[in-house]
Amino acid sequence: MKERLTVFFLSLFLAVSFAPGLALAEPADGLSAAGAAGALKGQGLEQQAVKAPKVKLTRVTTGSLAVKVGASYKLGAKTSAGTLTFKSSNKKVAVVSSKGVVKAKKAGKVTITVTAKYGSKKTVKKVPLRVFLARKYKAVKKLRAKASATSLAQGATAKVKVSFLPLKPSNKNVVYKSSNPEVLTVSATGKVKALKMGKAKVTVTSCDNAKVKASVTIKVKSSPLLNRSKWKARMSLPTFKQMSTYKAPERSPYLVCWPQFGKTTGYTEYAVDFKADSQPRGTYVNIGNWWMDTSSLKKRYKYVATDDGDVPGGMYAGFQVLEDGRKVAIMSAWKIFLVDKNGNESVLNVKRTYPKKPSIAGDFDGEGTGIKTLVDYDWQAGKTYRALIQCGTTKKGNCEVTFKVCDLETGKWTKLVSYDLGYGDTSMTNLGCFLENYLYGYATEVRTAEWSNYRVKPVGKDSWVSAKSAKMERQFQEWPGSYNYGSSGSCFWAVTSGVPNLCKPPKDGKLFYVTKAAQGDPTK
Repeated sequence: MKERLTVFFLSLFLAVSFAPGLALAEPADGLSAAGAAGALKGQGLEQQAVKAPKVKLTRVTTGSLAVKVGASYKLGAKTSAGTLTFKSSNKKVAVVSSKGVVKAKKAGKVTITVTAKYGSKKTVKKVPLRVFLARKYKAVKKLRAKASATSLAQGATAKVKVSFLPLKPSNKNVVYKSSNPEVLTVSATGKVKALKMGKAKVTVTSCDNAKVKASVTIKVKSSPLLNRSKWKARMSLPTFKQMSTYKAPERSPYLVCWPQFGKTTGYTEYAVDFKADSQPRGTYVNIGNWWMDTSSLKKRYKYVATDDGDVPGGMYAGFQVLEDGRKVAIMSAWKIFLVDKNGNESVLNVKRTYPKKPSIAGDFDGEGTGIKTLVDYDWQAGKTYRALIQCGTTKKGNCEVTFKVCDLETGKWTKLVSYDLGYGDTSMTNLGCFLENYLYGYATEVRTAEWSNYRVKPVGKDSWVSAKSAKMERQFQEWPGSYNYGSSGSCFWAVTSGVPNLCKPPKDGKLFYVTKAAQGDPTK
């Protein structure tokens, strides 16, 4: 690490040239979120090692089993950790192998015990088994699958029900499988969950006879778009066929809005109202991407930078929809790498002061390394909220940055995240907002954002300054698709989709104006 930093700062000394620009938010997918959340709860490797293992029997979905004399049946046993053992309560009726294969010997009832052992913990699952004489065993001849709904919105669920011929076969166990688990998943009991726009076939296979199958096709619709007529006038909306069949880029266009506050260069508080009329997974409506003034650090250190050479003191905040459908608020800050006059290297990282137990927390990288904190916040499509960023002072004299949000319908303010920056004598600068699709695989869907009532409180002032104009542009040209942006009434708006050729956008960096912007203290 030391050698890497030495090389970095040497190169920085030879050519230091920082240009402000918005930083890309890191993905917050469900997998990394789960890992981070587990770490917060103290579930380290040693503690995980003594957790009781889970047992899953993929071919015993009804909880009981029936076979005919002379037949063999594989339980399909799996464990989350450790080893599995099997035992028959009556070996004269049925025996079971070390691999979980049951062999029926004579008519009767028996219990198969499956034990998973991991360290000092174990889990036991008992399977009631009935062995039929061949002439009394009712084999499955046909299946029929029917879904409670064949068209679902993202996040919705349905149930696939199965009927048999004969109506009451001896073995009713079946296995469900989705042809595209990225579009929808199906549980062992037939519960379907819609994840991503597209189509998928759920196939049901009889455990009694693998040749007997049935299937049903389910369509997953795109995330609902409110105020369609308004957005249709701004950009042609892609059809379901275009969104589900077009080979989309990794992400859809990334749009930025830079509010103009005149000669104001530093501020201690910032507020903006925001709204999204659509919320597909992977949506990030950013309410603020800014830099903290690091002049006080530059007086004490020879070099002050992020580890990839970007502007130090970078922070951002906003609202996301995760891959599992959860809605969260996020605030992040880049680590600052320092070298003093004697050549000693150190890393300055922010310290989270609120909340103590966030939904997700941890480091991020990609454009420099830093810390992120996510908290659950159910922000709704079509609803306007007010975000507020405030700079305070800790007892040690450091700057504490706090992120709050207000539900404008109820007037309720919620404190979301606070960071102790580890240094003082600073303020916010160079502020912008963005609309981003940060998860791969969700690029074609329509995303919208509206920002209004931009306000900042300049350093040393009691009054607030409003912004009635903003520069808007597209960044990261490698993500193709369609987009548009502009202003209307009191808001600046943006709309994107990974499907190409839906409209002709304005020139990047164009200045847009609003007819009005709220004045004064945003908390009153």
